[in-house]
Amino acid sequence: MVSRAWPHAQHVTPPAPRKAAPSPRTHSPLSSFKPPLPPDFPTNCLIRTTGGGLTLAIAVDRSQGSTSLKDGALELMVHRRMAHDDHRGVSEALNEPGLDGRGLVIRGRHWLTLAPEASAPPLYKAQLLRSLALPVSVLGFSPLGASQDPPTWRGKYNASASLLSAQLPANLHLVTVHLLNASRLLLRLAHIYEVDEHPLLAVDASVDLATLFARGLTVVTAQDFTLPGGSPLGSVVSTVFTTDGGDVYTVPVQPTPPSGGALTVTLHPMEIRTFMCTVVWEG
Repeated sequence: MVSRAWPHAQHVTPPAPRKAAPSPRTHSPLSSFKPPLPPDFPTNCLIRTTGGGLTLAIAVDRSQGSTSLKDGALELMVHRRMAHDDHRGVSEALNEPGLDGRGLVIRGRHWLTLAPEASAPPLYKAQLLRSLALPVSVLGFSPLGASQDPPTWRGKYNASASLLSAQLPANLHLVTVHLLNASRLLLRLAHIYEVDEHPLLAVDASVDLATLFARGLTVVTAQDFTLPGGSPLGSVVSTVFTTDGGDVYTVPVQPTPPSGGALTVTLHPMEIRTFMCTVVWEG
């Protein structure tokens, strides 16, 4: 994918949905091509490049190889097949013939965003989240009867519904809702922006857990747990790290617990919080 040529473009390949790392266009010392080609980087969710006031971003539905051969250009490799060993460590050719001997058929989906640099982050963030949580198509069969056609059925029953009482702030993402039993629920929220990534959205965001859900589900209590949800965060023994530069860090960071009757919580940029909630059902 090539956009218009722009100088000093930045090529960023997040190795994970929660991290974006600039990928320098340096020539690989292992390249056997003359002149040497830049190395491929793993793209697990999204790749983007910015320059000349524009951002070009591509979200993917599976891990792919990626590189940028020149400013304003992005290259994605869905799959590769080689007839000869390239001596990169596996001691065999990357040749997967498949059941029919004609080679595997690999398909990938790509979502393209091309927008002004200032307005691009919300657009490619939305595409990123869609690519990571594609909707699942489910077919349901019900005897409609001779007097009930599909439009009549849709008017009689709810064809769509939301578990949330209101839309979340644009910079927050509902990662996990897992009902452990009738009264305990594991909840995980994530801030999807990095510091300074956007002037309006890369800021703290708050949400009320007590009224987060609709359809008669109320959160009565909420306690911060470790990220996997195995232990209360307050029970984890703190560890102090000192960097070579003398900076001191204590982990885990103990956030401000849910406060007030609304159980208000605040998430900072790139923060993920896991809560063990007590819930009640009404009606």
